Amino acid sequence: MKKIGLVVCVLLLVSSISFSLDISLGAKGALGYSTFLGSDWKDYMDPWVRAGFLGVGAGGFVTLGFSDTFAVEPEIMFLRLGGADKESGTGKELFVSKYFAAAALLRLQLPQIYLLAGPMGLLKVGPGEYVIKPESGSDITVEFPDDELSRFLLAATIGIGYQYPIGPGSLRGELRGIYAFSKWYNQELYTDNWTVFALMLMVGYSFSFQR
Repeated sequence: MKKIGLVVCVLLLVSSISFSLDISLGAKGALGYSTFLGSDWKDYMDPWVRAGFLGVGAGGFVTLGFSDTFAVEPEIMFLRLGGADKESGTGKELFVSKYFAAAALLRLQLPQIYLLAGPMGLLKVGPGEYVIKPESGSDITVEFPDDELSRFLLAATIGIGYQYPIGPGSLRGELRGIYAFSKWYNQELYTDNWTVFALMLMVGYSFSFQR
């Protein structure tokens, strides 16, 4: 009976808080530049040079508005991130990994725009891939052994966005940066200090439930 009473109290507390919030639900897609940072990555590229790698993603979010200026925004996304290098006359190399990403963001609403920032956790989904794209011939794809890459990356994300009311909800556009503090390679097996960085444009749509 005590456990049931505790559950009821928690549900009543959550309900009372939720009814005092402005809540929005939405979905978004992401597209942008992804690469690796770190001295070991630069050493690896020599004599190759950094090449563009297209990071993509999609997911959903919830905005919990505590006031007209402040909100908390949990976000869940599926992201494809990595890096690439190339050499003239040889071709291009891609290093790719897919992640389930969860972020807890603080949102500050300004007169025309809003700012977002918060921690993000990246959980690797499936094996990473090393893809060779020669200037002539077919691509060659090799999977990394499961333990070669870090299973979890601790990261931070920060961004600026604009929200425009349209139809029953709002259209959102954001420019977001993502930086992983954890190393891409499993540090128990390698000392390479490659770190994931991405600069992405995110576009989404949200529905508001005013309380």
